[in-house]
Amino acid sequence: MMTDDHKKELNMLLNFVVNSRKLQKIIIHEKYKDFEPRLYPHVGLQAPPSSQKTQTLKEVAQVLKCEVHHDITYPNLVGSISKDTKQLLPAAIWNNRKAALLLDEFNQDEKSKVLRALLPIMEDEYYSRGLGLFCVPSKVGDKNMFMRVKDGRIEIKVKLPIVFGTMHNYLYSTAIETYALMQRCIWYDYNLTNEERQSVMDGEPLFVYEPIDVPKVVEIDRVDYSRLLKMTFAYAHTNIIERATLDIVRAFSLYRDYPALFNLILRCKNKVEEYRERALQANTNRLRNLRPRKKIS
Repeated sequence: MMTDDHKKELNMLLNFVVNSRKLQKIIIHEKYKDFEPRLYPHVGLQAPPSSQKTQTLKEVAQVLKCEVHHDITYPNLVGSISKDTKQLLPAAIWNNRKAALLLDEFNQDEKSKVLRALLPIMEDEYYSRGLGLFCVPSKVGDKNMFMRVKDGRIEIKVKLPIVFGTMHNYLYSTAIETYALMQRCIWYDYNLTNEERQSVMDGEPLFVYEPIDVPKVVEIDRVDYSRLLKMTFAYAHTNIIERATLDIVRAFSLYRDYPALFNLILRCKNKVEEYRERALQANTNRLRNLRPRKKIS
C-alpha cells in the first residue's frame, strides 16, 4: 500500500475537480456587494516520466465520461473552419463543456497559440479569434454557453475545469505566459517514491473517485468569507492572494471546512511564486556574470 502523501494529495485535488462539476452557482456575500466567482478549479500535474500521469487522467476521464487529449493542437482546442464546406469544425474546449478538458503531454512554450488561447478561457471563460476567410455563420448553444462563427470570428463561451499533465518543468520558467498559466491553476509538482511506483505496478490506482452531495447553489456568508480571507492573507504570497482565496472558496463550497485541502492549495500556490522568484534571480545573476563583448577595433 502507498504510505506517502502523493496519492492522498492527488485524490484531494482531482476529487475537488470532479465534484466541482456539480456546482451551478457560488454567491459570495462580500461586505459591499455580492460576487459570483468562476465555478471550477484548474489543476496542473507536473511530474517526471513514469509517474502515471496519463493513467491518472484516464481514470478521471472515466468518471467524467470524457476523453484525454494528448499534445493538443490549436485548431483542436478552439475549433477551425473546413476548407471544403466553410463550416465550423468542433473544438475540444466545447465538446468537453459538460465534463473537463484533460490535457496530457502538455508542453507549450510562451510562443504557443495553445497556451495563449487557454489563458483567457481559464480566467474569463471566453475566447475569440479572427479567421481571415469567408465562413458560414453558425452557432451552437447550451444554456449560457455557446460556440459560434460571426463576422469572420470564432467565439467560444464555455465553463469547465482544465487539468494539465506534463513532464515539462514549468516552475523554472521565467516566461510571463507560463507564469500566468500556473497562477490560474493549483500547480501540483510531485515525484512518486519507489514504493508508490511498486504499488501502482501492482494495480493500485492513484485516483479513486469519492462522490459527495453538493447543493447546486452555494452561498457564502460574510463571516465565512472573512475567515477564508484571513487565512489567505496570513499564509498566501502577496502575488496570489486573490486567486488563492477564490480556489479556497471553491473548495469551501464543496466541503465546507477541509484544512488539508486548503493547506495543499496554499502550498501549491506559494510554490509557484517561490520558484518564479528563484528563476528570476538566477536569470539576473546569469546576465550579470556575462562578460561584455570586446569592441572590434
